[in-house]
Amino acid sequence: YKRQGQLICIFVAYKGTEEAEIWMRRSRNGGGKWEEHDPLASAKETGHAKTWSFAAATDIDQHPMWLVYADGDANQRVFARKGRGHGQNWSRPADITRQAKELDWNVTMCGKGHTITHGKKARGRIVLPMLAGIDQDDLFVLITDDGDEWRRVGPVIENGGRLAEIIEDEEGCLRVVTGAAKGQRQSGLRRWATSHDGGETWSAPVECQLPDTSKWGGALAAGVDADDKPVWYYAMTEAPGNPSGLPPQTNLTLFGSRDRGASWEPLRRFHYGRGFYPSAVSLSPGRCAITYVRQTEGGLSEQVRFVELDRLWENK
Repeated sequence: YKRQGQLICIFVAYKGTEEAEIWMRRSRNGGGKWEEHDPLASAKETGHAKTWSFAAATDIDQHPMWLVYADGDANQRVFARKGRGHGQNWSRPADITRQAKELDWNVTMCGKGHTITHGKKARGRIVLPMLAGIDQDDLFVLITDDGDEWRRVGPVIENGGRLAEIIEDEEGCLRVVTGAAKGQRQSGLRRWATSHDGGETWSAPVECQLPDTSKWGGALAAGVDADDKPVWYYAMTEAPGNPSGLPPQTNLTLFGSRDRGASWEPLRRFHYGRGFYPSAVSLSPGRCAITYVRQTEGGLSEQVRFVELDRLWENK
């Protein structure tokens, strides 16, 4: 939340191999200190059903937060919660299973959603990416204007893979991005589809200049540079082909684009070693914050980490 200077991080916390919960942490000082919060989806709340996936969205101003999560062994049920007061007070879970999916489908909610903030159409609308179907491999979006009615649109991209995220340019055009086509995962280029009407309709998917370097994902964010010109950010692991010969998911790097993703240049390497699940947000001109998971030596434990990068476009 830009006006309040707050950051909110939502993530899945695993308890052994049988239970997973959705946790939230809040920082009121730009990431220096993080406050605990009651779980947003706990084992007690779900009847000890597994809660493996979620999607969440808000904007940097005053809109409420929205969280949609799926639980059950195959994510059979889908629930929505509204976070008022900048995520301090949450509504009770509302069952939106019948609005979100067919009853025999499995689903995976894809993490970072989007609230439309630009353009003339559908400002304030929530758009969340979701993989669904018998094999959970087709990319859909869930959209809502008020949280009372959720609509499923798609499939937007078939065979979407595990990666999915949404970015909006300064004119209000949405792009939903997913992984490379089957057979090219972790080596090809990711694909995107475009919407000019707030997510109601989408173009046919095309390849974009975003390398699909890892099944653990990359993070897209839109912002501005020090001259207030639009820029995009993309956090990911090693470049295609892994020229350094390092293990997969090694060395997280922030890349930048001045031409809406047509070309990219490295801006800053922010993690050496194994890291994955990055999530990026633009804080102010030339400044970006990223959360990610660090795997400790030997892979015995994982840590959620936060890093803030500034002066990203100096001498660029």
